[in-house]
Amino acid sequence: MPLSSLSRLANIISYNSQAYRYGLKIHRYCREITRRYNHAHTGCLTTVSGNSEIKFSCGKLATIADGSVLVETGSTAVLVTAVMSRATTSYAGFAPLRVDYREKASATGKIPVNFFKRELGPSEREILASRSIDRSIRSSFQRGMPQEVQIVCSLMSADAERDTIVPAINGGAVRVGYINDEVIINPTRVELYQSKLDLVIVASAKGLVMLEGTASELPDAGVLKAITYGLEEAQNVVKAVEDFGHRYGKDKTNLTFYRLDESIKEGAYNLIGDQINDIMLDFSHKKLSRDRAARKVVDENFKTLQEMFPNADNFQLSDSFSSVTKRCITQNVMTKSIRCDGRGLNDLRPIDAEINIFPALHGSSLFKRGESQFPPYANNEIGRVMENSRREIGHGTLAKNALRSVVSDDFPFTVRLTGQVLMSNGSTSMASACGGSLALMDAGVPISRHIAGVAMGLVANPSDDGSKFNYKILTDIAGIEDYFGEMDFKIAGSREGITSLQADFKVTGVSMELIEEAIKKSAVARGKVLDIMYGVIDKPRLDVKSSAPVFDIVDVPAGKRFSIVGLGGVTIKGLQEEYGCDINFVDEDKVSIYAPSAKALANVKQRIEELMADLKEPDLKFSQIYTGKIVDIKNFGVMLEMEPNTQPILLHVSQLDHRRVSRPELLGYSIGHEMTVKCFGRDPITNRYRLSRKALLPALSSSIFPPNSSTDPKKKETPSKDDIKGMEELIGSHSEHEQEQ
Repeated sequence: MPLSSLSRLANIISYNSQAYRYGLKIHRYCREITRRYNHAHTGCLTTVSGNSEIKFSCGKLATIADGSVLVETGSTAVLVTAVMSRATTSYAGFAPLRVDYREKASATGKIPVNFFKRELGPSEREILASRSIDRSIRSSFQRGMPQEVQIVCSLMSADAERDTIVPAINGGAVRVGYINDEVIINPTRVELYQSKLDLVIVASAKGLVMLEGTASELPDAGVLKAITYGLEEAQNVVKAVEDFGHRYGKDKTNLTFYRLDESIKEGAYNLIGDQINDIMLDFSHKKLSRDRAARKVVDENFKTLQEMFPNADNFQLSDSFSSVTKRCITQNVMTKSIRCDGRGLNDLRPIDAEINIFPALHGSSLFKRGESQFPPYANNEIGRVMENSRREIGHGTLAKNALRSVVSDDFPFTVRLTGQVLMSNGSTSMASACGGSLALMDAGVPISRHIAGVAMGLVANPSDDGSKFNYKILTDIAGIEDYFGEMDFKIAGSREGITSLQADFKVTGVSMELIEEAIKKSAVARGKVLDIMYGVIDKPRLDVKSSAPVFDIVDVPAGKRFSIVGLGGVTIKGLQEEYGCDINFVDEDKVSIYAPSAKALANVKQRIEELMADLKEPDLKFSQIYTGKIVDIKNFGVMLEMEPNTQPILLHVSQLDHRRVSRPELLGYSIGHEMTVKCFGRDPITNRYRLSRKALLPALSSSIFPPNSSTDPKKKETPSKDDIKGMEELIGSHSEHEQEQ
């Protein structure tokens, strides 16, 4: 290598060595700074909620994330991390928040049961938990958040007693039970099973933030009592969390929020306020016509507003027009108590209810409330029709929880209730609960009473702030009132009490007075809806449709079991294939039958009666020799009819000959041939006759032995070893056959 090249290489090595040393020093410096920073934000705090102790700790796990806290209660531990995107997102009109809750099988000491033995996509429980966490914290984000935030809740450890979702939420959440008229805070799983209420309450320092729960027709007073106690306990957790944040929290990131200039909002209102207000007071409008009329006004005045405020971007202009609509709706409700469709504050929309829409189905109904009958066409939009979204899963679960408590526990069938939303203009989940109740009664499912649901809304004075504000509660909110309103409080139940409730609030805190008023008004509205539903069908059908599955239990004496089961289950399998039913032995003398129709059930019951009546056991004596006719040949033996019209008896293949026989056909026998056998009584375990041809072979084949031969069986005065061996093999073979069956 030339000397110049060696010189350049030496210089490069020297430079790189110096750079490495400087880089190493910088790395060590940064690591020390990070260590000291993390040490300053490391700690734990313990608080008590109900009978549970909650421990918050930070600075040990996931320290690179913007925020991470480990929440522990008992042996349950949930790691919650928060990461904010470094890139600025365009404003979409809502908080750019994403929440993912995941449960690892290893947290409970198990292995996933799927083929790959690992976690796949999120389960329904994980999706519902993610929605609950999202709704609990979304209202805390300031409007105009410029960067996306992702919350990931990972279940690290779980025991059989403690809840896992409340620790994942916990910035102020409790689960409330109700046992023997007593409120239980954070009940165990055993207590929750006995409870008439399962309610999650999330609160802030100012009031309620989110409600979600199910109940067993608990009266309004019981629900209000539980919410009152739960709110107090949740706010105690909030105080502990705030204390934890003050001690170990990081400094808030300085962000530039998207702000809408008040002058632009006022300019938009002066420009189109009167026109939008006229549209909102034109009660002839329906959902689509109202939206189109408002959109036309906005499009016609968009350029004018743009010229008035040339420095404003499209987001600010669009948001200002949207604020005009909200302002008009709020003013009309607060000052005139008039809603955009002409209803009063407590009025319901027109309701139409029908049943038996599709006669071929086991049960069907149509429930139409206003314009709510969620595919894309439900909103007159274009979109992909694919698997269920998080929203559909959440609303389906809400409707299921509303109906579950009135379905009889003794109903023997699995029920799949499908709610198809055909039009959407608010409160589709409550319409699904109403329609589901009608469909269940139409199908003859034994539900104790009808369930109805109503969504309550809230309009508040936008100039007020905090938990104390002027407001008006709306009954049976439409889509536009949900969008521009401050609350979506869904309450379902019967006349006896509440079965399901879910509340989301856009305001910072809601008082108990507001909740109590909303629940009382919903009870009145629910009663009106129930009157309409009972007018359509007041009890489950007794005469179910011919296509509906049926169930019955038939008595079968223990001695007749074989006549139904047959050898190797051939008879019972034939019945199931022929009639399309499912037959199972409930106990020693009862058989359950699930049939696809009443006709199939009647046919299979008649066939079972025939099988039990036609077949009777022959009366055979021990050590006697009989001649039977072969009626069936199996790989494991032949079936012999010992007497006419009697139950065939198995002669096992091992008792056909002294030689090993793999199939009875090898001896030349076929159906219809007669065979002489000896009876060795009944098996002590199965109580079935034991037959043997092999035991008689020496006597039947005596002519092949020379006269006076020592092997002549006539000279034997005692049973030979072969006879004894044959009897032992006979007993063993019958036992083996029983195990095969």
